[in-house]
Amino acid sequence: MSTSRVTVECVVEARPAAVFAIVSDPPRHPEIDGSGMVKAAPASDERVSGVGDRFGMQMKWGIGYEMTNVVTEYDPDRRFVWRPLVARPAWLGKLAERSGGHVWGYELEAVGDTTRVRHFYDWSGAPAAETFYIRAARWPDRAGRAMTGTLDRLAEVVAAGDAPSPA
Repeated sequence: MSTSRVTVECVVEARPAAVFAIVSDPPRHPEIDGSGMVKAAPASDERVSGVGDRFGMQMKWGIGYEMTNVVTEYDPDRRFVWRPLVARPAWLGKLAERSGGHVWGYELEAVGDTTRVRHFYDWSGAPAAETFYIRAARWPDRAGRAMTGTLDRLAEVVAAGDAPSPA
């Protein structure tokens, strides 16, 4: 683990396309979230399909808030990465908007008929004040535990056959 990145990994009993179909579908993130913070994602007829696409999340950590995220890397069946753009408690409206310098993502690697999944949180682009907060709030430890739970849930969802068939 670097000083500004947490990565956890596991092997999932499915091909990368089936795993990618879930991790790149934001409305499924509450289903696989191991933190308990991701509450809902707006359902949409439009799937995330490339760099620059945006998606929202309703979150809760003490208080409820909304996230707007932008996809920064999109390589089908290999890599899905997003950067939170805006976090705001719904009750504060636009007063609490801010952009963070961190990213979340998944890297997928085919291993025979299975997939090695790496889930990461990287705050190397965060400003000093945010980096101080990240460390003071023990986010690296919390994120590592939550991401491990996410990978456990992802493996369960894939094993249950809930992943759409690859096209």
